[in-house]
Amino acid sequence: SGIYTLLYGMGNACMYFLPVLVGSSAAQFFGTDRYIGAVLGAILIYPTFVAAAGAGDALDLLGMKFTMVNYSSTVFPAIVAAWFASVLNKGLRAVLPDVVAFALVPFLTVAIAAPVSLLVIGPVIQQASSLLAAAVLAVYQFSPILCGVILGPIFGLVMIPLGLHWALIVLSINNIMTVGSDPILGLLCCSMGVVGACLAFALRSKDPSEKSLGFSCAVTGFFGITEPALYGIILEHKKIVIASMIAGAISAVIPAIFNTRTFVMTSSGIFSFPGYMDPSGDMSSLIGAILCNVVGLIINFVLVYIMYRSDEEATVE
Repeated sequence: SGIYTLLYGMGNACMYFLPVLVGSSAAQFFGTDRYIGAVLGAILIYPTFVAAAGAGDALDLLGMKFTMVNYSSTVFPAIVAAWFASVLNKGLRAVLPDVVAFALVPFLTVAIAAPVSLLVIGPVIQQASSLLAAAVLAVYQFSPILCGVILGPIFGLVMIPLGLHWALIVLSINNIMTVGSDPILGLLCCSMGVVGACLAFALRSKDPSEKSLGFSCAVTGFFGITEPALYGIILEHKKIVIASMIAGAISAVIPAIFNTRTFVMTSSGIFSFPGYMDPSGDMSSLIGAILCNVVGLIINFVLVYIMYRSDEEATVE
Protein backbone atom coordinates (compact mmCIF):
# COMPACT_ATOMS: atom_id res chain seq x y z
CA SER A 1 0.00 0.00 0.00
CA GLY A 2 0.99 3.65 -0.24
CA ILE A 3 1.30 3.92 3.56
CA TYR A 4 3.65 0.93 3.69
CA THR A 5 5.75 2.29 0.84
CA LEU A 6 6.05 5.67 2.56
CA LEU A 7 6.95 4.27 5.99
CA TYR A 8 9.36 1.69 4.57
CA GLY A 9 11.07 4.35 2.48
CA MET A 10 11.43 6.64 5.49
CA GLY A 11 13.08 3.91 7.54
CA ASN A 12 15.14 2.32 4.79
CA ALA A 13 16.52 5.66 3.55
CA CYS A 14 18.49 6.07 6.78
CA MET A 15 20.11 2.66 6.34
CA TYR A 16 20.68 2.96 2.58
CA PHE A 17 22.42 6.33 2.92
CA LEU A 18 24.29 5.23 6.05
CA PRO A 19 27.73 5.77 4.41
CA VAL A 20 26.91 9.48 4.07
CA LEU A 21 25.92 9.82 7.72
CA VAL A 22 28.82 7.68 8.92
CA GLY A 23 31.29 9.49 6.67
CA SER A 24 30.22 12.86 8.03
CA SER A 25 30.42 11.91 11.70
CA ALA A 26 33.65 9.93 11.23
CA ALA A 27 35.31 12.90 9.49
CA GLN A 28 34.40 15.12 12.42
CA PHE A 29 35.80 12.53 14.82
CA PHE A 30 39.09 12.37 12.88
CA GLY A 31 39.36 16.16 12.90
CA THR A 32 38.67 16.99 9.27
CA ASP A 33 35.89 18.69 7.31
CA ARG A 34 32.72 16.64 7.81
CA TYR A 35 31.46 17.67 4.35
CA ILE A 36 34.42 15.83 2.84
CA GLY A 37 33.41 12.73 4.78
CA ALA A 38 29.81 13.08 3.61
CA VAL A 39 30.91 13.51 -0.03
CA LEU A 40 33.08 10.40 0.15
CA GLY A 41 30.16 8.47 1.62
CA ALA A 42 27.91 9.73 -1.18
CA ILE A 43 30.46 8.69 -3.83
CA LEU A 44 30.51 5.17 -2.40
CA ILE A 45 26.76 4.83 -3.08
CA TYR A 46 26.53 6.80 -6.34
CA PRO A 47 23.71 5.07 -8.32
CA THR A 48 25.87 4.30 -11.37
CA PHE A 49 28.43 2.53 -9.17
CA VAL A 50 25.71 0.63 -7.30
CA ALA A 51 24.15 -0.48 -10.58
CA ALA A 52 27.56 -1.62 -11.88
CA ALA A 53 28.12 -3.63 -8.71
CA GLY A 54 24.70 -5.24 -9.08
CA ALA A 55 25.49 -6.20 -12.68
CA GLY A 56 28.90 -7.56 -11.73
CA ASP A 57 30.67 -5.06 -13.96
CA ALA A 58 34.34 -4.15 -13.56
CA LEU A 59 35.79 -0.67 -14.00
CA ASP A 60 38.68 -0.43 -16.45
CA LEU A 61 41.27 2.12 -15.36
CA LEU A 62 44.46 2.29 -17.44
CA GLY A 63 44.16 -1.40 -18.23
CA MET A 64 43.51 -2.42 -14.61
CA LYS A 65 40.19 -4.08 -13.78
CA PHE A 66 38.43 -3.10 -10.56
CA THR A 67 35.33 -5.03 -9.53
CA MET A 68 32.62 -2.66 -8.28
CA VAL A 69 31.08 -3.20 -4.84
CA ASN A 70 27.70 -2.07 -3.51
CA TYR A 71 28.43 0.00 -0.39
CA SER A 72 24.88 1.02 0.44
CA SER A 73 23.98 0.38 4.10
CA THR A 74 27.64 -0.26 5.02
CA VAL A 75 29.60 1.19 7.95
CA PHE A 76 33.31 0.37 7.88
CA PRO A 77 34.23 1.57 4.34
CA ALA A 78 32.99 5.11 5.08
CA ILE A 79 34.81 5.18 8.43
CA VAL A 80 38.15 4.16 6.92
CA ALA A 81 37.61 6.49 3.95
CA ALA A 82 37.05 9.39 6.36
CA TRP A 83 40.20 8.45 8.28
CA PHE A 84 42.25 8.29 5.06
CA ALA A 85 40.86 11.65 3.98
CA SER A 86 41.77 13.19 7.35
CA VAL A 87 45.38 12.01 7.03
CA LEU A 88 45.53 13.24 3.44
CA ASN A 89 43.94 16.56 4.36
CA LYS A 90 46.47 17.27 7.10
CA GLY A 91 49.37 16.28 4.85
CA LEU A 92 48.22 18.57 2.04
CA ARG A 93 47.77 21.49 4.42
CA ALA A 94 51.32 20.98 5.64
CA VAL A 95 52.89 21.16 2.18
CA LEU A 96 50.67 23.61 0.29
CA PRO A 97 51.04 27.36 0.84
CA ASP A 98 48.15 29.09 2.60
CA VAL A 99 47.35 31.20 -0.43
CA VAL A 100 46.17 28.12 -2.41
CA ALA A 101 45.37 25.71 0.44
CA PHE A 102 41.80 26.99 0.87
CA ALA A 103 40.87 25.99 -2.68
CA LEU A 104 43.19 23.09 -3.40
CA VAL A 105 43.17 21.06 -0.17
CA PRO A 106 39.48 20.04 -0.27
CA PHE A 107 39.65 19.43 -4.02
CA LEU A 108 42.80 17.29 -3.87
CA THR A 109 41.58 15.43 -0.79
CA VAL A 110 38.41 14.29 -2.53
CA ALA A 111 40.12 13.77 -5.89
CA ILE A 112 42.64 11.38 -4.32
CA ALA A 113 40.59 9.83 -1.51
CA ALA A 114 37.52 9.03 -3.63
CA PRO A 115 39.08 6.58 -6.12
CA VAL A 116 41.31 5.06 -3.42
CA SER A 117 38.30 4.57 -1.13
CA LEU A 118 36.05 3.26 -3.90
CA LEU A 119 38.49 0.86 -5.53
CA VAL A 120 40.97 -0.12 -2.81
CA ILE A 121 39.85 0.66 0.73
CA GLY A 122 36.22 -0.27 0.16
CA PRO A 123 36.71 -3.80 -1.20
CA VAL A 124 39.35 -4.63 1.43
CA ILE A 125 37.25 -3.31 4.32
CA GLN A 126 34.09 -4.91 2.97
CA GLN A 127 35.79 -8.30 2.90
CA ALA A 128 37.25 -7.74 6.37
CA SER A 129 33.81 -6.72 7.64
CA SER A 130 32.29 -9.95 6.38
CA LEU A 131 35.05 -11.97 8.03
CA LEU A 132 34.63 -10.06 11.29
CA ALA A 133 30.88 -10.65 11.30
CA ALA A 134 31.50 -14.35 10.65
CA ALA A 135 33.99 -14.49 13.53
CA VAL A 136 31.52 -12.90 15.96
CA LEU A 137 28.83 -15.31 14.90
CA ALA A 138 31.27 -18.20 15.36
CA VAL A 139 31.94 -17.18 18.96
CA TYR A 140 28.21 -16.86 19.57
CA GLN A 141 27.59 -20.28 18.04
CA PHE A 142 30.29 -21.80 20.26
CA SER A 143 28.36 -20.81 23.39
CA PRO A 144 25.51 -18.28 23.28
CA ILE A 145 24.96 -18.61 27.02
CA LEU A 146 28.60 -17.92 27.88
CA CYS A 147 28.60 -14.97 25.48
CA GLY A 148 25.49 -13.56 27.15
CA VAL A 149 26.78 -14.08 30.69
CA ILE A 150 29.96 -12.18 29.81
CA LEU A 151 28.38 -9.31 27.87
CA GLY A 152 25.17 -8.96 29.88
CA PRO A 153 26.71 -7.46 33.05
CA ILE A 154 29.24 -5.17 31.36
CA PHE A 155 27.48 -3.77 28.30
CA GLY A 156 25.36 -1.14 30.01
CA LEU A 157 27.45 -0.56 33.11
CA VAL A 158 30.99 -0.62 31.71
CA MET A 159 31.01 -0.41 27.93
CA ILE A 160 28.45 2.39 27.51
CA PRO A 161 30.04 4.78 30.06
CA LEU A 162 33.45 4.17 28.46
CA GLY A 163 32.11 4.52 24.93
CA LEU A 164 33.16 0.96 24.03
CA HIS A 165 29.61 -0.08 23.14
CA TRP A 166 29.90 1.53 19.70
CA ALA A 167 32.15 -1.31 18.59
CA LEU A 168 29.32 -3.80 19.19
CA ILE A 169 26.77 -1.51 17.56
CA VAL A 170 28.90 -1.22 14.42
CA LEU A 171 29.26 -5.01 14.37
CA SER A 172 25.50 -5.35 14.83
CA ILE A 173 24.78 -3.10 11.85
CA ASN A 174 27.32 -5.06 9.83
CA ASN A 175 25.75 -8.39 10.80
CA ILE A 176 22.28 -7.18 9.84
CA MET A 177 23.53 -5.99 6.47
CA THR A 178 25.58 -9.11 5.70
CA VAL A 179 23.61 -12.00 7.24
CA GLY A 180 20.20 -10.42 7.87
CA SER A 181 20.19 -10.46 11.66
CA ASP A 182 22.40 -9.89 14.68
CA PRO A 183 22.60 -12.12 17.77
CA ILE A 184 24.94 -9.87 19.76
CA LEU A 185 22.47 -7.06 20.47
CA GLY A 186 19.87 -9.81 20.73
CA LEU A 187 21.72 -11.07 23.79
CA LEU A 188 21.74 -7.52 25.16
CA CYS A 189 18.05 -6.84 24.64
CA CYS A 190 17.26 -6.42 28.34
CA SER A 191 16.79 -2.72 29.04
CA MET A 192 13.91 -3.16 31.50
CA GLY A 193 16.33 -4.16 34.24
CA VAL A 194 17.02 -0.44 34.55
CA VAL A 195 13.31 0.12 35.17
CA GLY A 196 13.31 -2.45 37.98
CA ALA A 197 16.34 -0.87 39.61
CA CYS A 198 14.79 2.61 39.48
CA LEU A 199 11.47 1.44 40.92
CA ALA A 200 13.22 -0.31 43.80
CA PHE A 201 15.39 2.76 44.39
CA ALA A 202 12.31 4.98 44.48
CA LEU A 203 10.45 2.72 46.92
CA ARG A 204 13.48 2.35 49.16
CA SER A 205 14.35 6.05 49.27
CA LYS A 206 13.03 8.28 52.04
CA ASP A 207 13.97 11.55 50.38
CA PRO A 208 11.07 12.89 48.22
CA SER A 209 13.50 14.19 45.59
CA GLU A 210 15.11 10.75 45.29
CA LYS A 211 11.70 9.10 45.04
CA SER A 212 10.75 11.50 42.27
CA LEU A 213 14.06 10.82 40.49
CA GLY A 214 13.57 7.07 40.73
CA PHE A 215 10.03 7.07 39.35
CA SER A 216 10.95 9.56 36.61
CA CYS A 217 13.94 7.46 35.47
CA ALA A 218 11.77 4.33 35.54
CA VAL A 219 9.28 5.94 33.15
CA THR A 220 11.96 7.21 30.74
CA GLY A 221 13.75 3.84 30.93
CA PHE A 222 10.51 2.05 30.05
CA PHE A 223 10.43 4.01 26.81
CA GLY A 224 14.10 3.34 26.04
CA ILE A 225 15.90 6.38 27.48
CA THR A 226 18.21 4.82 30.06
CA GLU A 227 20.92 7.49 30.41
CA PRO A 228 19.19 9.38 33.28
CA ALA A 229 18.89 6.13 35.24
CA LEU A 230 22.42 5.00 34.41
CA TYR A 231 24.20 8.21 35.35
CA GLY A 232 21.75 9.59 37.88
CA ILE A 233 21.04 6.48 39.96
CA ILE A 234 22.79 3.22 39.09
CA LEU A 235 26.41 4.34 38.76
CA GLU A 236 26.03 6.50 41.87
CA HIS A 237 25.47 3.48 44.16
CA LYS A 238 27.81 0.51 44.34
CA LYS A 239 25.17 -1.95 45.52
CA ILE A 240 22.84 -1.04 42.66
CA VAL A 241 25.72 -1.60 40.23
CA ILE A 242 26.33 -5.06 41.71
CA ALA A 243 22.62 -5.91 41.61
CA SER A 244 22.36 -4.76 38.00
CA MET A 245 25.37 -6.85 36.96
CA ILE A 246 23.88 -9.97 38.55
CA ALA A 247 20.52 -9.31 36.89
CA GLY A 248 22.22 -8.65 33.55
CA ALA A 249 24.12 -11.94 33.65
CA ILE A 250 21.03 -13.97 34.56
CA SER A 251 18.64 -12.30 32.14
CA ALA A 252 21.08 -12.64 29.21
CA VAL A 253 20.77 -16.43 29.44
CA ILE A 254 17.15 -16.24 28.22
CA PRO A 255 17.81 -14.69 24.78
CA ALA A 256 20.72 -17.11 24.38
CA ILE A 257 18.32 -20.03 24.88
CA PHE A 258 15.68 -18.56 22.55
CA ASN A 259 18.26 -17.54 19.91
CA THR A 260 16.99 -13.97 20.12
CA ARG A 261 18.21 -11.75 17.30
CA THR A 262 17.55 -8.24 16.15
CA PHE A 263 16.53 -8.01 12.51
CA VAL A 264 16.64 -4.21 12.23
CA MET A 265 18.48 -1.58 14.25
CA THR A 266 16.32 -0.58 17.18
CA SER A 267 16.65 1.49 20.30
CA SER A 268 15.76 0.00 23.67
CA GLY A 269 12.64 -0.07 25.81
CA ILE A 270 9.16 -1.15 24.85
CA PHE A 271 9.42 0.22 21.32
CA SER A 272 12.34 -2.10 20.52
CA PHE A 273 10.29 -5.31 20.55
CA PRO A 274 9.18 -5.21 16.88
CA GLY A 275 12.87 -5.29 15.93
CA TYR A 276 13.10 -8.83 17.31
CA MET A 277 10.31 -10.16 15.06
CA ASP A 278 11.72 -12.63 12.54
CA PRO A 279 10.43 -11.79 9.03
CA SER A 280 9.96 -15.53 8.47
CA GLY A 281 7.18 -15.53 11.07
CA ASP A 282 9.08 -17.40 13.80
CA MET A 283 8.18 -15.70 17.09
CA SER A 284 10.81 -17.38 19.30
CA SER A 285 13.19 -14.43 19.02
CA LEU A 286 10.49 -11.96 20.09
CA ILE A 287 9.36 -14.24 22.94
CA GLY A 288 12.93 -14.48 24.18
CA ALA A 289 13.28 -10.69 24.15
CA ILE A 290 10.04 -10.17 26.06
CA LEU A 291 10.86 -12.84 28.66
CA CYS A 292 14.38 -11.48 29.06
CA ASN A 293 13.07 -7.99 29.82
CA VAL A 294 10.37 -9.20 32.21
CA VAL A 295 12.80 -11.42 34.12
CA GLY A 296 15.49 -8.72 34.12
CA LEU A 297 13.04 -6.17 35.53
CA ILE A 298 11.87 -8.50 38.30
CA ILE A 299 15.35 -9.71 39.31
CA ASN A 300 16.84 -6.24 39.34
CA PHE A 301 13.91 -4.89 41.34
CA VAL A 302 14.20 -7.63 43.96
CA LEU A 303 17.98 -7.41 44.26
CA VAL A 304 18.06 -3.61 44.52
CA TYR A 305 15.17 -3.59 46.97
CA ILE A 306 17.04 -6.09 49.19
CA MET A 307 20.56 -4.68 48.83
CA TYR A 308 20.04 -0.92 48.64
CA ARG A 309 19.59 1.26 51.71
CA SER A 310 19.04 4.99 51.64
CA ASP A 311 21.38 7.22 53.64
CA GLU A 312 18.77 7.65 56.37
CA GLU A 313 18.28 3.89 56.74
CA ALA A 314 22.03 3.27 56.75
CA THR A 315 22.50 5.87 59.48
CA VAL A 316 19.83 4.27 61.66
CA GLU A 317 21.33 0.81 61.21
